[in-house]
Amino acid sequence: MNEHEFREALESATLAYQPGFRADERPVVVSLDPGCESPAGDALLCGLVNQLARTHRRVVLVGDLERRLLCRDPFGKESLAEASAGNALEINPVISVDVLERLPQTEAVARISIGGGRDGLLLGCRGWRALTGPEACVGEMVGDIWGAMLAATYGAWFAFSSLLGKEPQFGESYSLWHYGRPGGPDGPQIDGLPDLGRILQVGAGGVGASLDYWLAMLGLNGDLTIVDADRVEIPNLNRQLIFTARDAGYPDGEMKEKAERAAARLGPRAVPEPHWYGESDAIVNTDYDIVLALANERGAREALQDRRSPVLLHATTSPNHQAQFHRHLPGKDDCIRCRVPGTAAKTACATAPVTEARSDAALPYLSGLAGLMLAAALARHGVGMLADGDANLAAIDLGGTRVAYQTMSLQCQVNCRTRVDRALVATRGER
Repeated sequence: MNEHEFREALESATLAYQPGFRADERPVVVSLDPGCESPAGDALLCGLVNQLARTHRRVVLVGDLERRLLCRDPFGKESLAEASAGNALEINPVISVDVLERLPQTEAVARISIGGGRDGLLLGCRGWRALTGPEACVGEMVGDIWGAMLAATYGAWFAFSSLLGKEPQFGESYSLWHYGRPGGPDGPQIDGLPDLGRILQVGAGGVGASLDYWLAMLGLNGDLTIVDADRVEIPNLNRQLIFTARDAGYPDGEMKEKAERAAARLGPRAVPEPHWYGESDAIVNTDYDIVLALANERGAREALQDRRSPVLLHATTSPNHQAQFHRHLPGKDDCIRCRVPGTAAKTACATAPVTEARSDAALPYLSGLAGLMLAAALARHGVGMLADGDANLAAIDLGGTRVAYQTMSLQCQVNCRTRVDRALVATRGER
């Protein structure tokens, strides 16, 4: 495969989701203020560049990147330059990445300033909040990484929308503690992830791979089993944040197992199971504290519902530019079978043809945001606050020019055959 064929395969998945997409040789210019030398500032830049590399042809980074990286890098890099510009080239070897000391005067698709400046979208973070506008500073605490990750996804949305000729409008802040809610309050100070116990993740596609990227950046604190039989393909790279071109066999290797590559980047507490859920009796018969239903092939969601786990969560992207988080706590919420019936028609994003391969086509910021909402839910669970409130579905709609946020409280149908009462919660309980 040559460079042209690689680019065509990579961009095919973006076209499948956004038919109006047209590649543009103008750069996205990202500047990092000198005062942002903090774990959160580095995480914001690295998370943003990861997503930009998957849908844009040229990125210009402005600032002093030749220093030690202050946050975790899922790909094992130690300098900020390697973890930003270097990773962009590993994700997309045909991208153009320039690192400059001063802002270029060239015409750009979009301009983003992290932590200061007056150029384009101004991004910052503090605590669980992503900040935009003149007051968009970058916090110095480790816990500010939560807000940084959310700011990175909204920055990627801004850049892609600008590519389509749209002009997104932002408020002053967005709270990840409240699953991306505009103007939402901050959450508790949490440095990294609390101990999550034993976690079963079924699916390492768009949402699962992106969740794994954020977990690797935060530092996995739990025993995670990843079940997925698929291999990494080039069209996957446009929205699966934990994978690079070499994982997809480019330029001169074989496609790697998704479960194995994701687990390797999460560290020794992650175990890959490269097969379909249900093929391993050991997995089916093991008890887990948390089950993440991130695949819908072969009836996986319904099979996972039948486990009657104490905590069952899933997150999705939709064909109309939404990222959604779904909570299913026994005795409090509805089940997956009622919320996403197995007989429902498949969505366009699940069936779009992409270079003769099945694809859950999406965009990097949508998969990234869905995975991030799920990571926030895991943090809530770790501090005993997952069950707070009646809302069990949160949706962020990025189809317009503003962040649209909605929550719902759904219950099982009257004739639901998997309804579970509160006695199960009392006997198996939340960690």
